[in-house]
Amino acid sequence: MKKIWIVEDEEMIRELIVSALKDEGLNIKTFPDSAAAKEELKKELPPDILLTDYTMPGENGIELAKYFRDGFPETTVVLMSGNLELISKERIKNAGIKKTLRKPFQLSELYEVIEILTP
Repeated sequence: MKKIWIVEDEEMIRELIVSALKDEGLNIKTFPDSAAAKEELKKELPPDILLTDYTMPGENGIELAKYFRDGFPETTVVLMSGNLELISKERIKNAGIKKTLRKPFQLSELYEVIEILTP
């Protein structure tokens, strides 16, 4: 079973994503910020997929992606943002981010990204 972690500071968005994915056969955990996700790494293996928001209190999604790129390169990182056009493609690529989702996104876009990443 694929493990997916959702790092998003808005509880409503976390709940929406979990609700949309709950029947997809995924092991899902959610975190309100980067620090909470990093703390969980002390207790268990990293996820197969990390779905992270860009703008959060404390560390942003690019910084979290770099942390996973450097320490857990087997994790596929997906960045969510309402302002993707403000983040250079080079910066996204250099952070090891494989896919992006522009918020607000359709559930079909979320399913497409997850399906691409979970063969």
